[in-house]
Amino acid sequence: MAQGQSDQRESNQKSKDKWYRDPVWQFIGVIVSVIGILVPVLLANPGWFTYLVSLAKPTSLSPTSTPTTSVIGNDPYAPNTTLKMYDQFKNASAWEDYKPKDLYTGQCASEKGEYHVTVPKAPFFHLCYAQTAPYKDLDYEIELKIVQGDCGALVLRANKILEKFYFFRICQNGSFQFLRYDKKGELGYAHKSEPSDKIHIGLGKTNLIAISARDKMFTLYINKQQVGKVEDDTYSNGQIGIAADCDDDQSTTDVIFSNLKVWTPNG
Repeated sequence: MAQGQSDQRESNQKSKDKWYRDPVWQFIGVIVSVIGILVPVLLANPGWFTYLVSLAKPTSLSPTSTPTTSVIGNDPYAPNTTLKMYDQFKNASAWEDYKPKDLYTGQCASEKGEYHVTVPKAPFFHLCYAQTAPYKDLDYEIELKIVQGDCGALVLRANKILEKFYFFRICQNGSFQFLRYDKKGELGYAHKSEPSDKIHIGLGKTNLIAISARDKMFTLYINKQQVGKVEDDTYSNGQIGIAADCDDDQSTTDVIFSNLKVWTPNG
């Protein structure tokens, strides 16, 4: 009888040991222990319960006013192109940014979310270069506002070291011009200065200028209206940039630039 009771106790102990070693029951034991810890904490701090419930709720996304890529990317100057650069100049991270202390040096400076190019007096212009790869064929568009002085310009196929580039400028007096420049200071008047009724005349007026470059052909646009064509094969590729140009030696020229777009041909 004693032997039977001993065998029964050993069997019960083995069954109990097997129950404790079962992974399923071990997992259940962990869950029960965690609940036993959390319940008093949540009861003592009801704010945590509200927070955990809020995490389980789906979050609704409010609509954004940011333009879609398809809207920004439409090229009004040529088909079969891809938008390569879009810059609103909010922080000028892709541009030179310096503001000399003297009064005789031009500047490229981001001020209060606007990008200013300034040149002190005639007969000078001042260029600011984009910190990007060079371009060959492209459609290049930019908004500019002359707040003081004479003229603003876009620059393309530039070589900063050799100081060579093409230069398409408009002036607040209603004239425009396309030039070729080299380090010797020689200006090639590829398209002489002439008036255009497409320009919004006067200080503080915004104008949209653009140039479409394909090999040696350049098509000029002001406010999305074609104003001229130029043929010149001197420079084949290079950097892009912007400039302020001063014709009057009595006045500083200050130009604000915004909404730059560059497209390149596909293929």
